[in-house]
Amino acid sequence: MKVLLKLLSKPECALSYSAEEWDETLRFARHSRLQGHLYLLMEQYSLLDKIPSRVKNIFLGYSVFNSYFRLQARREMRHIAKQLQNNKIPIVLLKGGAYIEAQVGSYAGRRLSDIDLLVAKSDLAAAEAMFISGGWQYGEVNDYDQHYYRDWMHEVPPFIHKKRNMEVDLHHNIVAPVSRIKLDAAKLLEKAVPIDNSPFLILEAKDLLLHSATHLFFNDELRGGLRDLVDMHELCKQFSDRKDFWPQLVARGRELGLQRPLYYALSNLHTLLKTPVPNSVLVDSAKDRPIYPVDLLMQHLIQRILAPKNADRMAAPIAQWLLFVRSHWIRMPLLMLIKHLSYKFNYNIKKTK
Repeated sequence: MKVLLKLLSKPECALSYSAEEWDETLRFARHSRLQGHLYLLMEQYSLLDKIPSRVKNIFLGYSVFNSYFRLQARREMRHIAKQLQNNKIPIVLLKGGAYIEAQVGSYAGRRLSDIDLLVAKSDLAAAEAMFISGGWQYGEVNDYDQHYYRDWMHEVPPFIHKKRNMEVDLHHNIVAPVSRIKLDAAKLLEKAVPIDNSPFLILEAKDLLLHSATHLFFNDELRGGLRDLVDMHELCKQFSDRKDFWPQLVARGRELGLQRPLYYALSNLHTLLKTPVPNSVLVDSAKDRPIYPVDLLMQHLIQRILAPKNADRMAAPIAQWLLFVRSHWIRMPLLMLIKHLSYKFNYNIKKTK
C-alpha cells in the first residue's frame, strides 16, 4: 500500500515507479476504488504522457466508467430539482452528490451509486410526499425494516424511481438518534450554504469534513475505505486557505459532538496521506482520543483496513468483524442491539431455507 499512498500524497513519484511498483499500485487502487481518481491526479500534474501507456489506459477506462455513474447521478439530481420547483423544501446534498454538484473535493473522480440528502426533521413528511408524488418508491422493506428506519435510524427507507435505478437516501440527521452521539441536525442546517446555479444546499466547509469523518469512522465499519479518506484529503487541501477552516475545525467538531471521528480522520490523514494538517490542530484534536489501549487498537484496525501492507492480504476478516461489532455497539443501546441482531439472524436463516 505504500506505493499507492505515496502516489496519492506526492503524484510526481509516478515518474520513478518500476513495473513492479505499478503492478502493486494498480492492485491496491482497484481494492480502494481509486483508479478514476488516479487518472485525474495524473492529468492534474501533467503526468499522463509520462507514465506507462498500459497504466494510463487502465486509469482512463475507470475514469470513463466513473463518469457514466456521475452522469446518472446528475440526471437524478435534475429530476429531484424539478420536484423542488413546486415544493420549497430546503434540501442539503451530502457526500458524493454534494461534491459533484458544488464541484468540491475529489468530485471529478467520484463514482456514485446513490444520492444522499438531508432535510429538517420537520420537513421530512413533506419531502417523502414529494418523492412519492414524483414517482419514487420505497425499496423492498418489511414491517420490521420500517420500524428500524423510522424509530431508530437517521433516515427513512431508501427510495428508487420506478423508471430509473439510482437510489435516493433521505436523511433527517447524519447520525442515528439512538446512537452514542447526540447531534442536533439543526446546527448543520443553519450553516448550510447555497450551491451556485442549483436549488440544493451544501454543508459548510468544516461540516463537510466532519460529516465525511463521521460517515467513515462512526456510521459504518470503514466500508468507504481509503477512497473516503482521499475525499477528506482533497477537502482539506481545497479549504486550507480559508481563515476559519483550521482554527475553528476542532471546536466545531466538539460543538456537534463529532470530536472522536474527527480525531480518527485527522490522525490518519496525517499518517497515511501526509495531508498538511497544522500541528496545532493535530495536538488539539488528540485531546479527544480514547484511552491509550482503545486508541492503539482502533488505529491498528483502521490502518489494517484502509492501508493493508501486503497486496496478497488485503482481506482482513478479523479486523472487519471487530469493526462491525464496534460500529453496532456505538450506534445502538445494548438491549436494542441484541433485539436487532437476533431478528437479522433469524431472518437470514429463514431466507436460506
